[in-house]
Amino acid sequence: SPSLYNNKIMLSSCDGMLRLIELGKGEVTEYFSVGSYVASSPAVFEGRYYIASLKGTASCWDLKTEKTLWTETLTEEEEIYASPAVTGEFAVFASRSKDVCCYDSLSGKLRWKFSAKDSIDSSPVISGNMVFFGSNDGNLYGLELKTGKMLWSYTAGGQITASPAIGNGKMVIGSSDGAVYCFGKKD
Repeated sequence: SPSLYNNKIMLSSCDGMLRLIELGKGEVTEYFSVGSYVASSPAVFEGRYYIASLKGTASCWDLKTEKTLWTETLTEEEEIYASPAVTGEFAVFASRSKDVCCYDSLSGKLRWKFSAKDSIDSSPVISGNMVFFGSNDGNLYGLELKTGKMLWSYTAGGQITASPAIGNGKMVIGSSDGAVYCFGKKD
């Protein structure tokens, strides 16, 4: 899925290229190599482009200079299909290696790492001071964004490869058991 930034549509793809398409014209105005295959959607925050590769790397690119600010290896054993989540000082990546890693969004320094019981294809979503994601272990997790400490979890009836959707005080997610779960605060 594409991202939108400064009237440009941004796409990464399995050919390892980032393409910037002028909104309204439909023409590729810029493109450059990101170094490896990408299957997930990019996250864009304050002129920086965050991507996860099928080689197991997490990267941050500066869109103004078209240079890599940092690249970290999240996993050497598994591919990354989950899209990253970024806000302020945090960049959160999840992988099929069972790990969720939070990096400093500017420096790439690892802040914390959390391991689920099975692989993760669910893209993390940041809401307030928490990050939520599902796992193939059948759990939906809620971690404290600053520390990675698990604050909440829910065991569904099947694997959770879908990504959470959050809005209007509710979180909705589907599971491989065919159920759709909705969570929210009681009034």
